[in-house]
Amino acid sequence: MDDALHFRCQELVEQLTHYLDDALPPEQMRLVRDHLELCQGCSAHLEQLRRAVDLIGAAPRAAPSPEHDRRVEALFREWAAGR
Repeated sequence: MDDALHFRCQELVEQLTHYLDDALPPEQMRLVRDHLELCQGCSAHLEQLRRAVDLIGAAPRAAPSPEHDRRVEALFREWAAGR
């Protein structure tokens, strides 16, 4: 039986972020690609993950508020004073 069929959906889902980062060994990358060609559900999940990553990457970065900065500074001073 084909290796891609043995690569179950749950195992694939656990590998998708590494797959997107191209951080899997070559044989594992091949198994993921082969499975994605055969499984519409996993392919759809991968596309959802890609969209989520794109949306998160496009989100504006908010700077901390002045109040936040003051609170962090106060906590650091307390820590440095040994309290």
